[in-house]
Amino acid sequence: MVDLVEDAQLAFSDSRSVRGQDRFHERHSRRARNMVEWYEQTYGFEYEEMTSYVGNSFSAHLTEGQVRRLQEDPYVVAISEVETGEFSGPPWYDTTISTSVSPYYETHPWGRNAVNGKQSTNSRRVYVLDAGVGYHADLQNVVSRVNASCGTNNMGCDGRSPVGCYPHATHVAGIIGAAYRNKGVAGVNAGAKILSVSFLTDTAYPTTCARPQDQYGNKFFNSASVATAMDWVKWDIILNSRTAAGIVNLSWNSTAFKPGETLQLKMTSLAKPNYSGGYVYPGAFITHSAGNQFQSACNVAFGYTGGVPLSSDGIMVVGAIDSSGAPVVRPSSGYGFVNMPYAGNEYGSNYGSCVEVWAPGKSLLSTWGPMVGFSSTDSSTWQMQSVTYDNYVPLSGTSMAAPHIAAVAAYLAETRGLVSPGEIETAVRSLFYQTGRVDSAGLPVNLVRLP
Repeated sequence: MVDLVEDAQLAFSDSRSVRGQDRFHERHSRRARNMVEWYEQTYGFEYEEMTSYVGNSFSAHLTEGQVRRLQEDPYVVAISEVETGEFSGPPWYDTTISTSVSPYYETHPWGRNAVNGKQSTNSRRVYVLDAGVGYHADLQNVVSRVNASCGTNNMGCDGRSPVGCYPHATHVAGIIGAAYRNKGVAGVNAGAKILSVSFLTDTAYPTTCARPQDQYGNKFFNSASVATAMDWVKWDIILNSRTAAGIVNLSWNSTAFKPGETLQLKMTSLAKPNYSGGYVYPGAFITHSAGNQFQSACNVAFGYTGGVPLSSDGIMVVGAIDSSGAPVVRPSSGYGFVNMPYAGNEYGSNYGSCVEVWAPGKSLLSTWGPMVGFSSTDSSTWQMQSVTYDNYVPLSGTSMAAPHIAAVAAYLAETRGLVSPGEIETAVRSLFYQTGRVDSAGLPVNLVRLP
């Protein structure tokens, strides 16, 4: 590509050339066409493309000798090799950037790249309802930790820590908002203001972390403790965010989310704004993982009467795609989500009418606790409340997909001044695009990408 000075074409005739001008696009003036033709004849090449409105330039296959001669031309300001590019679609890859902190590089996981991750203004509260986010070098933006069963910040209560022994919540929080240009990884809305809300009630003595009930944390809660956590979040939003909805991520599943069941009713109340009854409540935008059993998400995720999602209720169920943009399906043998030794392997992303949006959910690198396989009976494998970790592992599942949408929603709310759950969901939906893929129920796969 050869770029010329701004008024280069003024040095050439405005008359039609003898050679003919039908090989040039008619939008270009005769002067511009004559200019390119003169360069062809003078330097011995044939042009391929040209511009005359965004600057005078042309492209051509040039020899080294032609390049040297053109570099001496008084009208030439730059010569650059034509490079290829690609649309920002699948497949996506991890990328790295340099930092000033050891190990002096930071990975941007493919999921952050897929949704075009940003840096947070830190102006909205993002609640991670989960096992309890641990202390991590990339998560200094976790502003508060609470175990909702006893309602105390950062310290917990007797036997009930706000930090989960199992680091699931730490991984989720890193996807949402791990710091930018720090170390390790960057989150989708890097630096977002995160509040960790644990609903684990099983005690661990001494009180070093909150313990789940099985080896991999797949059954670490009961509906009563989750309801208590939702209640705490609504209270906190009323107390601290009266004019703007909170953002809430739920990366776990239960049949109690079916229509008419207790958690479905509680989540509906958490999402819906309420300006009566003696308090002002702006509501909450909620992302919910679709589940990993490779079945209808309506069985274990937030359900709708009739199975048809509402487009502005502020609740979105999220399925998981891989780096090629395809839903993660159950293979003929083995598992679609392989997580051992850090978490259990699972079949594949749930699908169907209850899934409203899809997001990255396979092999996502994010923040983690101790680099060992977790065991609820072995305290040496636990994520301790007293330790700040700097470890990172890749995990897969809809647990990893949901926080991508929570982070996107938080960024849109921050930058566009969105105040209601409906406004936030509408903004997320405005970013929908389809890759032509369908899920296992034959429904189109909607992805999002920040502008």
